[in-house]
Amino acid sequence: MWDTQSSKITHQLPPQDQPNGVAYSPDGQFVATSNDAGTVQIWDAQGKLVRVLTGHTDAGWAYPVVWSPDTSLLGTARAYGLVQLWEVQNGQELAAIQRHNAGVFTGSWSPSGTVIATGSDDATVRLWG
Repeated sequence: MWDTQSSKITHQLPPQDQPNGVAYSPDGQFVATSNDAGTVQIWDAQGKLVRVLTGHTDAGWAYPVVWSPDTSLLGTARAYGLVQLWEVQNGQELAAIQRHNAGVFTGSWSPSGTVIATGSDDATVRLWG
């Protein structure tokens, strides 16, 4: 993490296996990361590990990490097209949906927090709500 005024590193997360996704929570309190090992981790803004999403540690990369507008949920996706929804406070998986036929590389929540859009290598954009 960089101080944009001084251009100095203020916090650094430990090395990860090919980081793919990184996203600050909308409230600025957390950072979520994903990597090629398939691991998704949640860190506090000072770089302390808060949680590893235990259902997200199997082989196969994880790419996008997308926060709900109220920071209560995290959406993630996998190399094989699986989209997962997590409750941030306890790390519980709320949903796992397989609708893409290839890896999911991007995603975004609607401002209302009721719909997630995902984009995949299968040339589709899907809306989940």
